[in-house]
Amino acid sequence: MIEFCTKKRMLIALFVLLSVSFIILLVQSAWSTHHSIGDFNTLKGRKKGNESCLIGKEKVVEACRACSKLETKRELLFCMDKGYMEVIECKDKRKISRSCDIDPYTHKTRFWVFELVCLLVGTASYAMVKKRQKRLDTFLMEKINKQISEGV
Repeated sequence: MIEFCTKKRMLIALFVLLSVSFIILLVQSAWSTHHSIGDFNTLKGRKKGNESCLIGKEKVVEACRACSKLETKRELLFCMDKGYMEVIECKDKRKISRSCDIDPYTHKTRFWVFELVCLLVGTASYAMVKKRQKRLDTFLMEKINKQISEGV
């Protein structure tokens, strides 16, 4: 079926698909966040673990980071929940580790890196298909010329 599409139709279809994808990304980014990123980076937007200080009486000592393999292997509760942890210090100088969400900037960066990798793989695949098609066309023309010269 795709063999019957002209180059013009394929380009139009590609343009429409890219346009729809871009519009969906814009709509999703505008409507998906219920809080601002500034609120997320404060303690207000993070989920508390089993232990906690009194609300508003804590200070982040170590920012939210991915748990190491050793911490995950030891099956610490705060690492088992989401795979990210932060260390906070209470007003009474206790230090507590708890699970936290990764910030939206990291999600956004990872998404665009994934999209870039997909684009690069797609471009490389397209180049290889074009190269292979050119080679097959050359072989076909040689075969046709050989048949014509033999008089078959």
